Amino acid sequence: MLPNFRGADFLFVRDDVTGAPVAQSLAAVPFVLSLPLQALDGPVIPILYQHGNPGSPLEIESEFANGHLDDAGFALVGMQDTLNREIGQDEILQIQAIFFFLAQISVLPDYWNQTGADMIHFLRAIQGMGGLDLLRRGSDGGPEIGPDGVPELDPSILLYKGISEGGNHAQRFLPFAPELLAAAPTVGGGRLGETLIHQSADDLLAQLRVFLPSLRPVETWIGLSLFQAGYDRQDGHSYLRHLYTEPLLPFAGSSDTTPPSTLWTEGIGDSLVPNNASRAAALELGVPQVSPALVPVPTLEQVSAPLSENVGVGVTAGYVQYDPATTPSCLSIGQTEGHFCAQIATEAFDQRLHFYQTALEGAPEIIDTLTE
Repeated sequence: MLPNFRGADFLFVRDDVTGAPVAQSLAAVPFVLSLPLQALDGPVIPILYQHGNPGSPLEIESEFANGHLDDAGFALVGMQDTLNREIGQDEILQIQAIFFFLAQISVLPDYWNQTGADMIHFLRAIQGMGGLDLLRRGSDGGPEIGPDGVPELDPSILLYKGISEGGNHAQRFLPFAPELLAAAPTVGGGRLGETLIHQSADDLLAQLRVFLPSLRPVETWIGLSLFQAGYDRQDGHSYLRHLYTEPLLPFAGSSDTTPPSTLWTEGIGDSLVPNNASRAAALELGVPQVSPALVPVPTLEQVSAPLSENVGVGVTAGYVQYDPATTPSCLSIGQTEGHFCAQIATEAFDQRLHFYQTALEGAPEIIDTLTE
């Protein structure tokens, strides 16, 4: 159960004096925990996993997408975001719900800010799982349900992986999560108005006509600019500067001034997340583009791999690209979509895993797995 900060109108209820959100109720938030076999021998490090949209934390169970992390001895644990939990895993229904509330109350509901709050409280919940004892080694040497006196998780170290919408959620979450050691947001972008147009402008027009049947296309495009302005208070881009360039650390009650290291990944030709949004996020972060620069971004500093500790002692941050037309493992399986190539390429697996493992050693490193 996690705190819900929204009232009946689905907007945050805030303290009149401080502006701080005020919990209104508790909500059941589904989550999935996957433990590697190494957990039978002692506590393992958890990776917070945030799913895409539409989606659920059941994505954690994908051997194809996350098997390499399980094999490396990491636990994966992730929760379901607010929109998928409350509206369902139907993108058309989600769009209808968002614009229904917008038409009724003239404000976008706080689905995304609530997810940000959920992620922070879920992180706290994971920190309290150090005593979790669910598995023991059976007579055949494999796992079976039951305690053995040895906890499965070591939550003193926390990592993060977010894909697609999980990469977007990372933008509003990471500046407030110094407890994380390293994070790898993959094929995220943000800028919801641009994303809706990029994914399917015709379908979007059809959905809007359900509520506004007389709306002309030209009025729709103008309206979407206003829509984005209304979304800005929840857009992850609005928070990114607070990760490195204008940090808010330390928070009250904490002395932690070290932000997480980050590896941001784009899939060139992504038909679901605009490449421009991914590149704008990197610019807002102030991170460099790490070689190979398949499509050089002129607004970003270009640096060679390997890259390590460019932000500060023990803190590395950079932005990388994968092109399905030139990535060997994507070519070998015929994966031509940039959104998915960057997620499942063997080269991307190796790069993220190296990033996590070197973070655990104290100096996270971004390497070039495409040309070296």
